[in-house]
Amino acid sequence: MDRFPGQGGWHSAIPAKAKRHRAIMSDTHEIHTSSRSISTGDIPSPSRRSGGRGRSSATKSILITLLFAAGIFVLGAILWQVIGFKRSAEPLPPISSERALIVARRIGVAFEDGQQTWRDWFVANRMKPPISAELVLFSNARPSPCSGTAPVGGPFYCPLDDKASFDLVLLNQLEKRMDREAGLGTAIVVARLYAEHVLHALGVPESLAAPDRSEFTRERTLQADCFAGVWAGLAAERIGTVAPGFYSRLLLRGKLLMEMYVNGGKPDQPSLDIFLFDDFTRRDEAFQSGLASRDPASCQAPR
Repeated sequence: MDRFPGQGGWHSAIPAKAKRHRAIMSDTHEIHTSSRSISTGDIPSPSRRSGGRGRSSATKSILITLLFAAGIFVLGAILWQVIGFKRSAEPLPPISSERALIVARRIGVAFEDGQQTWRDWFVANRMKPPISAELVLFSNARPSPCSGTAPVGGPFYCPLDDKASFDLVLLNQLEKRMDREAGLGTAIVVARLYAEHVLHALGVPESLAAPDRSEFTRERTLQADCFAGVWAGLAAERIGTVAPGFYSRLLLRGKLLMEMYVNGGKPDQPSLDIFLFDDFTRRDEAFQSGLASRDPASCQAPR
């Protein structure tokens, strides 16, 4: 396997087993909504008069003004929904073939490094290494048995078919937002997804029939974050240092991208969205804990 270049310099890194990676390119239909422009007529100012009649006229004027303001508020809310829906329903900007190749190479290098790193850990602990997850590259959305065959966007891992799927279009936009830390950001996203595969191989359940399932989901998320940090610690010589706060910034930008372009502001498949749980302080702490220990046993399991 090729060695990792430094942070942000993965453009020339080509995975040794790239030919085994299967790319699935699918397109989503673009949705257009028409915007509306609403004009309102002027409300005549009440004439100033003295006496009860003048006060009555003033009262009517105030009522009309309040009704007018309420109407504007309602219409504004409607327009916001129309404009907001249009924005969230738009697909991500397209990715060029050159950029797709660069992002795919970075994913491939990190994925193969994760395979080898975790294989070595299992062997060192006298455990049988699990069969590697299958790497799938796609654009915009693809069906998955974990979503009932409904299209899913963003990076996600499905234990039912043991596939780690990466949206090249979304990761391209995430890299742009990470700027000079683009390569490192992509590597950490891959590590976070591969952590799901490792947890599945270790027998950590996806869910429990517990009274507070949401708390279990949060704790399992933190455990996977910690496992991603373990990989980053073990791969430090190849990827460099991951500073405190980097992981939380990465998650926040990924979450915003998912909300704006993939989920339409709502979780598409919450159980598959690695960016969904937004207690980024706790998640960064879990990542840093694994990074420092380099030991999965230090990562707290769900109770």
